[in-house]
Amino acid sequence: MGATCACGQEKVADQSAEQLAVGTRAQDAVDARVLTVEAQTNQEGVHLLDGTGAMAGSLNTIVGHLWPRVSAYTTEKIRTDVQPLLQASLPSALQGLSFNTDKCHLGQQPLEFRRIHIDKLNQIATTGTVQNLVIEAGFEWDGDCEIYLELEGAGFGIQGLSIKGVMVLELVSLFDRPPFFEGVRVFLRNEPHID
Repeated sequence: MGATCACGQEKVADQSAEQLAVGTRAQDAVDARVLTVEAQTNQEGVHLLDGTGAMAGSLNTIVGHLWPRVSAYTTEKIRTDVQPLLQASLPSALQGLSFNTDKCHLGQQPLEFRRIHIDKLNQIATTGTVQNLVIEAGFEWDGDCEIYLELEGAGFGIQGLSIKGVMVLELVSLFDRPPFFEGVRVFLRNEPHID
């Protein structure tokens, strides 16, 4: 049975904890909690991936404030790191191929999180059972980005990109002293949908 938090949009869903606590003992699964932000349900009772709850909304505000800096950093990394690697790997006939740094940015539209799940998960390791904190975040980016390459006056590239997927952040092997975990894993749960 779920309980509703003061924000009205966050739900603690005890019933789904057992399904998400793969490889755990029954008592650990009962103790696990899943924080679901804005879990909307369709007529068949299936949780939908769209909607933005309070936690995802707050994270989106932070990302929105940081996005211009992230875009500037990305442009700089393309210029200083990717460009030299590209030049070194091209045959001599294409050595003039370069990024147009005026048209190489992530745009003004930031990535947005749609839902966030937080769960505790036990993992069998060579040293025994360790506990991990798993954060799953559904995301969408309808980016107004530009990435252009030029060669001898001619240019080509992309303008605009749409990506949807689920990002997973795991804090691995929790313990009782700072930083309270031994490692971090970040990955996409499935191949993202790209337009």
